Amino acid sequence: MLKQRCRVCGESATDPDTRRIWWVMPSALPVNEAPQATTHAPTCRACVPEALTACPALRRGLPALYTVGSTSPIGVLANLYGQDDDGRVVELRHQVGVGLDDVLRLHQALATQLIVLLEDVVRVERW
Repeated sequence: MLKQRCRVCGESATDPDTRRIWWVMPSALPVNEAPQATTHAPTCRACVPEALTACPALRRGLPALYTVGSTSPIGVLANLYGQDDDGRVVELRHQVGVGLDDVLRLHQALATQLIVLLEDVVRVERW
């Protein structure tokens, strides 16, 4: 996700003409100007049809297509671990968001997905 590679083919998801990144979401994002956080990876324009048919998360929802001006990593989706009274490692919380600046919890986190902030998000009605 940091390199904006397509979730399907692994090539760049950035449009060479507009320099905007293509992103398919399982459902429409809230209508506002605020940046949006996501764990979903980008999808290049050419792979959108395949992503819509192959991805279970996209098939379950009402997918929406966007282009994004820029992204930045802000956290991870993670399982948090600690020790019980006997010193054994145990899972404390399952699949919680942990900010990259959350030094108190980050050392307990086993990350499963990166969370990125999408900025300058524009909905695409037709592709």
